[in-house]
Amino acid sequence: MRNKWQPKKRLSCLGNPFNMAKEKILPLFIPHLGCPHVCVFCDQHAIAGKEFDFEQIRRDLEIFFADQQNIGAQIAFFGGSFTAIDKDLMRRFLSLGYHYVQAGKASGIRISTRPDVVNNETLDCLKAYGVKTIELGIQSMSEEVLMKSGRGHNPWQSLDAMQRIREKGFVLGGQMMVGLPASTPEREKETALAICQGGAKECRIYPTVVLRNTAL
Repeated sequence: MRNKWQPKKRLSCLGNPFNMAKEKILPLFIPHLGCPHVCVFCDQHAIAGKEFDFEQIRRDLEIFFADQQNIGAQIAFFGGSFTAIDKDLMRRFLSLGYHYVQAGKASGIRISTRPDVVNNETLDCLKAYGVKTIELGIQSMSEEVLMKSGRGHNPWQSLDAMQRIREKGFVLGGQMMVGLPASTPEREKETALAICQGGAKECRIYPTVVLRNTAL
């Protein structure tokens, strides 16, 4: 039987947020396109407020970078497990963004994904298309919380994914949630510790919000 994951006691800091310049980000949402599971808290279509539209994303990029004030911004693909979508479609998205990276208009690309769909081959592909930052949806380091939330991955996959992302030279961002089923303040503290100790340079902390038509 696998032992319960335990964080190290020492906290390695993410860095002083007051010394960090906030980078402009263009968020592009691809609701639930790659997710292999439906988490108990999730309704990406309700959150995004619309269905996926590839041509609309193309137009959004054109309009955004036509404004000189947006030069140097980062392009971000959110709302689905980016590395789990069809690989040809993933490359189409990346090509859209990489065009602006090569033109010197975008500083890079950021994506969000799940721990269990991170592998070296995919990371090499992301690197080739100008991806700089990967936000990893860890959500919790408690196996019970992950199971009751319908996440479909475990804490050890999160640790492995964090290591792979760091070793490939990406900026690692962690995502966690508070208030999930079976979660406690102690478990949430352990998750925060794991994200810091995993080498994350940034972290998003999401509250659990109960949405209509979800299992919650």
